[in-house]
Amino acid sequence: MSNDILDVCYEFLKPKRKARTISELHMEFVMKGYLLFKEEDLLKGLLEDRRFIVDNANVGVFAEVRVARKRR
Repeated sequence: MSNDILDVCYEFLKPKRKARTISELHMEFVMKGYLLFKEEDLLKGLLEDRRFIVDNANVGVFAEVRVARKRR
């Protein structure tokens, strides 16, 4: 999973408060014609990136992702 993809996910999720599923994030790339990775690859990349919080990772593509907010 490239950092460019993870950066796009971060920018997509950053202004939103509601978590999005892996499927929803993947669909954003599919709609743009970018099909070089699977939903499972995206989940793995997001789990490894500390900018994201992944809830219920064990449910695969239905796992919910949100940006890890900085504490004040």
